[in-house]
Amino acid sequence: MAVPGLAAVSRGIDRMVGFYHRTLLWVLRHQRATLVVTLATIVATVAMYIVAPKGFSLADTASITAVTRPAPTCRFAEMQNRQSEAADAIKADPDVTGVVSSLVQAPSIRPPMSAVW
Repeated sequence: MAVPGLAAVSRGIDRMVGFYHRTLLWVLRHQRATLVVTLATIVATVAMYIVAPKGFSLADTASITAVTRPAPTCRFAEMQNRQSEAADAIKADPDVTGVVSSLVQAPSIRPPMSAVW
């Protein structure tokens, strides 16, 4: 029983093995050039590591987003209270300069979702 596409897969594997064989022979004939390229790659990698900025990105907006998800049985009013408590707890941190809180009533198939920025 012939398997559809097996011949095409086999040809693809044969091509990959042939490509590997040709490139391996090239590398073995040009060992010095291969070593130079390898060393240059290592030097370039180390140089980029040294030059690259460390720490937070310059594009850091200094904001954190938190999403809360209630249990499926949670009512909207209860979620409002919980959201308010979460926002108040975050505002209590002296390093926090501001909080934006949002509560969304999704369609009836989902419980309410909220986010704190």
